[in-house]
Amino acid sequence: MSGKYKGYSFKPFKAPHTRPTTDIAKEAIFNSIVSRYDIEDITVLDLFAGTGSMSLEFLSRGALKVTSADYHEKNLKYLLDIKKELSVENWKVEKSEVLEFLKYNKESFDLIFADPPYDWNGFHALSKLIPESDTLKEGGCFILEHPKTFNFTGAHVLMSKQYGISCFTFFAKQGVTEN
Repeated sequence: MSGKYKGYSFKPFKAPHTRPTTDIAKEAIFNSIVSRYDIEDITVLDLFAGTGSMSLEFLSRGALKVTSADYHEKNLKYLLDIKKELSVENWKVEKSEVLEFLKYNKESFDLIFADPPYDWNGFHALSKLIPESDTLKEGGCFILEHPKTFNFTGAHVLMSKQYGISCFTFFAKQGVTEN
């Protein structure tokens, strides 16, 4: 982890439905993000937050506000314990199934990160829903972590990067493509 919480050691946490993003992939993702945004100026939504490693990385690097959404009680308790331990005030933790959260959410975010379980059947629906929704601000970016067996194309796709068995596809609110 970089930034404010550099050196913070996560308490051991194991749950069958979590798969934290690797440090190598996380660093590469953040390199791509900082080439587009000043992290201190963005609001972030972390869907399928799991252990909160991406949420904490955004907070540690100075994001204005981070909202983490997850459905599993064990994950939520873990996230709330970390929030309390670190006394983080600009971090909101929500219990919600992702599609329900997106349906009822009234906030807009500059960046949305989603890391669903690899056996989840909603990858394609999510890849279309978020870039076209008001949840993602104009000029915003949606990053979807998914198995490398998925291939996303279309006007909203900026780029895809692969790290091991994982792939990260970046989607734009507008149909801007990467040169």
